[in-house]
Amino acid sequence: CLTLLIGGAGALWSLHQLHTTTERDAREDAQAMAESVAQTLALHISRAVRLGIPLGEIPGMPHYLQRALAQAPGLATIAVQTADGQTLHTTPLPKLSERRSTAPARAAIQLQGRSVGSVVVTTAPAALGQGLRKAYALGALLVLAMGLLAGWLAARDPGQRLERQRQQLLAGLDGLNSV
Repeated sequence: CLTLLIGGAGALWSLHQLHTTTERDAREDAQAMAESVAQTLALHISRAVRLGIPLGEIPGMPHYLQRALAQAPGLATIAVQTADGQTLHTTPLPKLSERRSTAPARAAIQLQGRSVGSVVVTTAPAALGQGLRKAYALGALLVLAMGLLAGWLAARDPGQRLERQRQQLLAGLDGLNSV
């Protein structure tokens, strides 16, 4: 019983550490992905601007941004802004529950060495965390199963041996008392 209690406490601590680490890693991964996507999109849009297409008139931009957003889990929105901060294109805002975001990642859209706009990407680490919740639940089940197995094994072999020894000791004491 004590083994099961100690194992359960250790399992709870391990699960808490797993949960804390998973959330932190999800935020860091989402931020790194946002920076990478912002830089890549800014480079692609810069090429179109260098060809003479005005930033606000690049064809298919909403669809392009939406497709980029769909391919990158952990991102909330992608927007293209002018140098003065006016938003030209943006993806739809996420649901309220997914809006928890770190600082947005920004990458400049360059034309002949000067910034003509930027790509702004916000994150939704909760989206990454949802995928990790399955792993967390599986880990919790595995830790619980291992704790129960350890408790059962401790009770079965050593516990039975101790019970036999106790019975022998009691039988020996009964023999001494009857003499």
